[in-house]
Amino acid sequence: MSRIAFVDRSWTEGQDNMPGLVGPCYFIAKSGVDLSACTIEDDGVTLTGNIALTASGKIIEIYATENASSSADADQGDIDGKYAQHTLTFFTPGSDKILESQKRALRNTPGIWIYKDTNFNFRVAGIWAAENPKWEGEADVVNDRFVASLDMPARVSTMNGTSGTRGGDRKGTIFEIISDAPHAPLFMDGDLPVNA
Repeated sequence: MSRIAFVDRSWTEGQDNMPGLVGPCYFIAKSGVDLSACTIEDDGVTLTGNIALTASGKIIEIYATENASSSADADQGDIDGKYAQHTLTFFTPGSDKILESQKRALRNTPGIWIYKDTNFNFRVAGIWAAENPKWEGEADVVNDRFVASLDMPARVSTMNGTSGTRGGDRKGTIFEIISDAPHAPLFMDGDLPVNA
């Protein structure tokens, strides 16, 4: 039995297909995330509800330079057991004490990363839409098909900073965030958390 229904997908002639990301990127440490009000839709790729912050949780915003951000997911694994590895890449300009301190804190801290695509969908990396082992099929009205899990959080792969040289170089840091899941980063159908 297939866990997700196959459906036709068409492409409308003249439809926009703008690449890249817009706006800043947001990070919440795994220990600061509360998913108790969230569910995963039956499509297996949509997180519904608002992510909350624990008492110690905080959402941080990191500026991302326009036209220098991307999100990609690539198949990994054996031919009969694939999953997706997601890479979020963005550039933030400058180098100051706040940024460098933040980079030090992020370096070994797992969590979730939230960003916006060019269709203005919030996407979230680091939350896994795990198949619910209790789900008993379409007739099951008690258990959800999928559950939101933090068991495979996103992690910083690299943060490469440069002072550049004068003349047309950039000065700042390229962030590369990696997460693994059986799906691309989830669509987030809810509001961003707000710090207390």
